[in-house]
Amino acid sequence: MSDIFISYAREDRERILPLVRALEEAGWSVFWDRTIPISKTWQQVIGKEVDECRCMIVAWSSASVESEWVYEEAGEGKRRQILFPLIFDDTLPPLGFRSIQAGDLSKWDGKEKSTALKKLIQDLSEIIGEPPNHSETKQQAEEERQSTALEAKRKAEEVGRHKLEEAKREEETKKRLEVEAEAKQKEIKHKKAEAAKRSAEQVAHRTSEEARPKTKESLDPYSQTKSLLPHILVIAIACGAIVALAYWIPQQMSFGYEAFYEIDSWQIYSAQYYAVQFLLWLAFGSITAITISNRYEKKIHWGRVAVLSTGWGIIGLYCSSLYFDSSGDVLTYYNDVIQLSLLGVFPLGGLLTSAVLYWANRTLTLKDLAIVAGGWAIAVGPSFVSLEIIGTGIPGYIISGILAGLLASAVMFRRLDSITKAAI
Repeated sequence: MSDIFISYAREDRERILPLVRALEEAGWSVFWDRTIPISKTWQQVIGKEVDECRCMIVAWSSASVESEWVYEEAGEGKRRQILFPLIFDDTLPPLGFRSIQAGDLSKWDGKEKSTALKKLIQDLSEIIGEPPNHSETKQQAEEERQSTALEAKRKAEEVGRHKLEEAKREEETKKRLEVEAEAKQKEIKHKKAEAAKRSAEQVAHRTSEEARPKTKESLDPYSQTKSLLPHILVIAIACGAIVALAYWIPQQMSFGYEAFYEIDSWQIYSAQYYAVQFLLWLAFGSITAITISNRYEKKIHWGRVAVLSTGWGIIGLYCSSLYFDSSGDVLTYYNDVIQLSLLGVFPLGGLLTSAVLYWANRTLTLKDLAIVAGGWAIAVGPSFVSLEIIGTGIPGYIISGILAGLLASAVMFRRLDSITKAAI
């Protein structure tokens, strides 16, 4: 048995739902679901509730006044004198029910704390009495209020604690950044001081060297160059060998080209040619880098050696590929390919060598680097002159390479020696 039976039209279900919740929260049991379980009859479910409920609320609306079910249920509530009519819109109750005073919920917005709802609950309490668990409901509401207050207090404390922790972390981060910034500033000042000290030492060294009176030995050309001669010769001989091999090896490989041409193997031969050019100039770059490092550094810096050698290899490969194609007779144009590629290899290689020297010693000026790079660029001249005099072929390329290496390495080493004796 339910305390309250609500009779309504199915179209008003959504408007009835807030009323059901409010009555149940007040403590009354409410029957309002018209669903009849399987194997049950209308009389067993709804009819029983109509007969046993303590109060019947009928929701009059434009839909319910047309419902026979609502009309019949309201008639039973009127007969038992437990009818509590409510108006949900401007529709008048049907004849026979207008004499009974009805509660007006036509302007109720569904909020539980509205004045209309409070008046409704008060009127119901006067008719059917306080809800059976009214005191329990108040106690539960008080407990919920206290629980809500404690939860709000706990959340406020947690938020405050999080804010304190966040502020603490921000303060620690700020101090750490300040310490790091201070350490960085000290490091920058130290590096500047060290750089200034080295620069002053180099200036003092140059000044002392320039102020030193020249002796007879210092005027002797051989005495000035004898310590450089081994290094110059190493690069010169390596240059002559590489230039000659760059001509001779591809020529030997091309003897089988006519046979290969029949099976369209030009791509295979081209790949072999490029690989040979890359490896030969890579070897020359390695020899040059190791020779420079051996003269000016206490130990070989393999990182700079790798960069310089790889760079020479790429430059040699690129310059050789500019003039090498599948046109013409392979056996007749090697001289042109090698001579034209040398026009680019030595100038570009000189620029790369200057860049690596600046990497090793940042005190080098643009003038110093230009002289080093220029030495390699002008080395092409003696190389071509010797080829015109001696002629092309293995001896001609060896001599032209040696002359180019002698000139370029002599200019480079003499310029570096005149700058500083310090390790670079």
